[in-house]
Amino acid sequence: MDTYHTETYTNEHTGIAYTVEYWYDSHHGAPDKEFDGHGHILEMGYDPTDPDQLTDEHSDEYAMRAALMRVITKSRHHTYLIYDYITSLNVAMTEWGCKTTEAAVAAVEQDFKYIKGWYDDEWYWIGITVKRADEDDPWHEVEHSVGGFESLIFDDEKGRNEVLADLILELESQIKAEQHKDQLCLPFDTAAVVHLTHYR
Repeated sequence: MDTYHTETYTNEHTGIAYTVEYWYDSHHGAPDKEFDGHGHILEMGYDPTDPDQLTDEHSDEYAMRAALMRVITKSRHHTYLIYDYITSLNVAMTEWGCKTTEAAVAAVEQDFKYIKGWYDDEWYWIGITVKRADEDDPWHEVEHSVGGFESLIFDDEKGRNEVLADLILELESQIKAEQHKDQLCLPFDTAAVVHLTHYR
């Protein structure tokens, strides 16, 4: 893992300090390919928003709607990734739950900015690893790592702290399970509860 930032986070409830490592997550790719729920994106051999690239063979529905297309990026193979604004508005109304045109426009604008931001390297995927900071702690080497977070998490301190709290909870669950791994776990079903209550 390519760690690029490390910090210490202290659990305000337990007072335990944790080392938090942030690393580049190269396992995740373009958000429009990783997850559903985005607008309509096309791969095209020309830029429909550039009049100089429009020829007679491009006088199709895409050329007619050029003003409502947005270029996301141009690939090294000279193909263009195009955000189809009109179709995405329809997706927002029918699939995203937008009740008004204004809400759909706002959602599509945000989606376009989000996707283009990834292609423009304005944000990237990161992973987070947490472990107890005290090197003398017998559980110091136990760590919990999760990838697939957006680097935008650094712009939201409250949200980041919530993520760290969840990761630390998972870490402590791992430690607890390891501490009690030799314990026999008995099923505690309804019948057992009734039996114990009756003969108490």
